[in-house]
Amino acid sequence: MSAPEASIVATTGSPNVSRRDARLDFFRGLALLAIFIKHVPGTPYEEWTSRNFGFSDAAEAFFVMSGIAAALAVGSALLWFLAGLQRLNFPHYPNPDGWFFNPYAWQAVFVTGLLIGTALTRGERLLPIRRNWIALCAALLLLSLMWRQLPGVGAWCNSVMWQLGKLGLPFHTVGHNKTFLALPRLLHVLALTYLLSALPGVRRLAETRACS
Repeated sequence: MSAPEASIVATTGSPNVSRRDARLDFFRGLALLAIFIKHVPGTPYEEWTSRNFGFSDAAEAFFVMSGIAAALAVGSALLWFLAGLQRLNFPHYPNPDGWFFNPYAWQAVFVTGLLIGTALTRGERLLPIRRNWIALCAALLLLSLMWRQLPGVGAWCNSVMWQLGKLGLPFHTVGHNKTFLALPRLLHVLALTYLLSALPGVRRLAETRACS
């Protein structure tokens, strides 16, 4: 470890692992401040906001920086959808079907984890805790459990999925294909992740001596 690195560890107690661009936080903070000033008319500070020096103002800047933060998630979802729609996969000789864990599809869950982890390094959540979201995720998980464990429910749900497929919906949205991370699988793991992270009892249980 070099001398500068050792100094950082000695000062903070751990290496500096954050790779977040500080410029994004700085200018987003300035944009929020300018928006606040703009909505308090009559202050002398209003003359120094960016709208007086060009055509755009802080609102456009804030949207641009918010878009930067969201671009990774949107690109991940789009790639996942196109991979299933076009049956895109990496070649894997001699397997004619390509990789079992198709990177084009499975990157969706990896990027989701990356975004969650990035938010946690800032002491934030990727998605806020909402009662209706908790209820929706719990309902989805309950439906999945009934689908798997109750033959009558499973047969009916599979029939509905088959009919939707006949209507032209992409196969990876109406099936359970693991290679292309079919939509039911993706929604299930996302709902499970959100629910477990949102329930305070789960954290308390994980911090008990029995679980540590």
